[in-house]
Amino acid sequence: MPAHELTRPPRAPTQPHLQPTWALHAPQLGAGHRHCSFSAGHNIGSNLIQPICSALKANQKLKHVNLSYNRLGDDEVIELCKVLETHQGIDTLNMQYNMVSDEGAVALADVLKTNKSLRHIDLFFNHIGDRGAIALAESMHDQPKLYKVNLRCNMLGYQGNRAIRMIEDQLAVRT
Repeated sequence: MPAHELTRPPRAPTQPHLQPTWALHAPQLGAGHRHCSFSAGHNIGSNLIQPICSALKANQKLKHVNLSYNRLGDDEVIELCKVLETHQGIDTLNMQYNMVSDEGAVALADVLKTNKSLRHIDLFFNHIGDRGAIALAESMHDQPKLYKVNLRCNMLGYQGNRAIRMIEDQLAVRT
């Protein structure tokens, strides 16, 4: 099945009342869609995360979510985590090249205590430090299906790199 991509609406004229919104296009994520991609620089940010979360809630069969290259910060990840707490279908979450820091990583770690469907989380090139990496490593015990967590190219020190090695060791035993 090909990946379905929700396309950004065409740019509206510069009048403020005609600005495009994702809310009008979020229902395109119908029940049959299994892949959702908002990548390649859509720059979702704080204004558009709510319609995306609503669309994710409406589609419980969704398996793969790609939110890479969107300048998503901790506030947006926390909103997304509220959906992930109850959405037991998503198994792949790609959040490469965003602005997620320790606070967002800790929120994702908390989600792993209740969400048992996530199998792959990609947080490559964000702003995660030691505290976030340690929280994710510790949450691995609660997530038996998780087989890949990518924390490379983040802001890790000695403790964070040690946590990554712990994650890699745990995942190596599972595969």
